[in-house]
Amino acid sequence: MPAMIERIADEIRGITSTCSHKPQARKHRGAVEEDTEPDYEDDLTPSPRRKHPGKWGTMNHLHDFFHKYLRDKRLLNSKNSTLPQSPSSQMVQAFNRDNESPPRLDNIAIDWNDSLRRSPWNIEAINLLVVDFQANIKTGSYASVIFDEDMMNLDDLRELCIDKLRRTHQAHRNHSKIEGFANPQERENATCEFASRSS
Repeated sequence: MPAMIERIADEIRGITSTCSHKPQARKHRGAVEEDTEPDYEDDLTPSPRRKHPGKWGTMNHLHDFFHKYLRDKRLLNSKNSTLPQSPSSQMVQAFNRDNESPPRLDNIAIDWNDSLRRSPWNIEAINLLVVDFQANIKTGSYASVIFDEDMMNLDDLRELCIDKLRRTHQAHRNHSKIEGFANPQERENATCEFASRSS
């Protein structure tokens, strides 16, 4: 009887030993692993440099669409077209003085002879543009731009709008300076100088 108990105990020890010494595939850098068990320790989170992989792509699309929006409104300067026209001085003065004849979105115009930030006319015109552009984003007019309040609120879009209008504003100021020269040679020299600055 003791011999039988001893034999059973030996068999149990053998089974336990087999279970506790199950061979495992060793992990070597670069080696192909045969282990079919799921690796729960894999770090599948994005690296810190790609924390927001879509943010800058979204911003690029936003800039591109805003540029197109302003170009479609004929508010941007281009090499192959004349400078966008300012509204009549009478309209601007009437609005600045009495709030009459305000800018209209269907025929929007910027007063290029005045400040983009301080002119009442320009403030109103830019606000109209920004509200309309934001509404286009919210309604899905630009498929690759999903509305994000943090990046596309009215204040930020207003700054973006002013930034995109700035080059045309500067082109108007340069044009006015050139027109101020009575001498044709001075005009030509000034034109060349302004062209070299903008290139």
